[in-house]
Amino acid sequence: MKLPRRALLALPLASPALAQPAWPARPIRLVVGYPPAGTTDIAARLAAERLAPLLGQPVLVENRPGATGNIAAELVARSEPDGYTLVTSNIATTAINYSLFGDRMPVKPDDFAAIGLLTTVPNLIFVHPSTPARNVAELVALARARPGQMNYGSAGSGGS
Repeated sequence: MKLPRRALLALPLASPALAQPAWPARPIRLVVGYPPAGTTDIAARLAAERLAPLLGQPVLVENRPGATGNIAAELVARSEPDGYTLVTSNIATTAINYSLFGDRMPVKPDDFAAIGLLTTVPNLIFVHPSTPARNVAELVALARARPGQMNYGSAGSGGS
């Protein structure tokens, strides 16, 4: 059988040697925007420990804390889009920071594609037992009735 000249020219393009290797073919970098030992870091390390044997490659956790997760998010958004550099995210880096920083945000939500859910975390509000508020609506009403008189604690700007 004689092949047409075009078919002969296309043969090198169809060569299996030119095919992409199966993903993952090398270690995966999982960037965490918070310091070691915090909840986001612990979740990332647990996920990395379980993903490595499933993927057949190491999953290396790298902490890049600062700016409520923005430093890590920007690093990953600017990395090669090859699936080997991932970032853990939470409500701060996916929602709250956009209301805090607006146009100064180094990345936007559409710079990323979500690939999985690691954890769900309830958010709780506690008050001293002597506080008359017994639900959020009562607490808000109490705070409005006493402007500047109530104290609170939080993990900082950008935290839930």
